[in-house]
Amino acid sequence: MASTAFNALAAAKRLQQAGADQRLAEVPATTFNDAIRGNIADLATKADLESGRAALDVRLYRQLWTMFAGAVAVIGTFIAIATAIVKFLP
Repeated sequence: MASTAFNALAAAKRLQQAGADQRLAEVPATTFNDAIRGNIADLATKADLESGRAALDVRLYRQLWTMFAGAVAVIGTFIAIATAIVKFLP
């Protein structure tokens, strides 16, 4: 994953060059820097995503087999009913 780099000192200097005084320029730059660093720690890693996908794959596989078993049971029931009806017909 590409890292996000933010240079708070360079941002503060740019704000000062745009006319902001030093204290006013440092506050948004350092606040933004803190927000980026905190949010990066909360991001999911590739391993997190792969383990989540594996868990979803397992759930999907189980659900598909459950649906397949249900379909087989319904078809079996229809065949049994049809066979019983045919036996009772004259």
